[in-house]
Amino acid sequence: MAIESFSPEGTLCAPDEPGELVCVKPFPCMPLGFWPLPGFGSEADVKAATIRYQDAYFAEFEGVWCSGVEHTIVDALAVGQKIEGGTDERVVLFVKLPEGHILSADLEQKIKTEVRNRRSPRHVPARVCT
Repeated sequence: MAIESFSPEGTLCAPDEPGELVCVKPFPCMPLGFWPLPGFGSEADVKAATIRYQDAYFAEFEGVWCSGVEHTIVDALAVGQKIEGGTDERVVLFVKLPEGHILSADLEQKIKTEVRNRRSPRHVPARVCT
């Protein structure tokens, strides 16, 4: 993957400078969009899904995929966990915090609120773990 770290202004960060993790080129497992995709829903539903997709991943830095890693988090990994016998899925977010920091209830809520506001309610992690 062609990844970089961008400042809030959208410029490349220097090594060891914190920033937003972005993908500057398409990658193999990159989703084509949110459901419904063209040909699988009404024109209005497809248009709404396309707008949500653009707002979720391309609104922060034009033309650059940004998943929105929280600045107080050193690293993070989100995984989908199948639930309800495989008929649904929940997001579990693993975070690495700076040395000496703990995952407080306030920080966990802030992470969930940011994900909801910047992405969608469907992306909000059910669990946040360190």
